[in-house]
Amino acid sequence: MFGLEKLRFKTKLIIVSVIVIIISMCIVYIRNTHPITVIKIDDWVFITNNDEGKYYYKANLVNIDYQNHIITVWIKIVYTDIGRYDFIKTHKEEKYKDIYQSLSLLLIDYQNLN
Repeated sequence: MFGLEKLRFKTKLIIVSVIVIIISMCIVYIRNTHPITVIKIDDWVFITNNDEGKYYYKANLVNIDYQNHIITVWIKIVYTDIGRYDFIKTHKEEKYKDIYQSLSLLLIDYQNLN
């Protein structure tokens, strides 16, 4: 759709991280200016999807450390068959042969995003 299939896994993870940062900053702004009610299923919030899988972040565990300029967030990827194949091809370990999702804890230094 947006040419994401041509990007490497690390690049896709960075794109998802930037999306999470933007969403988190919007949530902080809205929380400080308006009362809101959010309905979540299992606290995982959908971010985007592509040929490799669906991307989510754990809404109730987003932590922003303003003093150190670090955002901590859990990312979950539920893989499609293509994503699973690419992951297994990249990691080449027997323990990943039945993988269907992955969880990653991201620490994002939002002061040094360049």
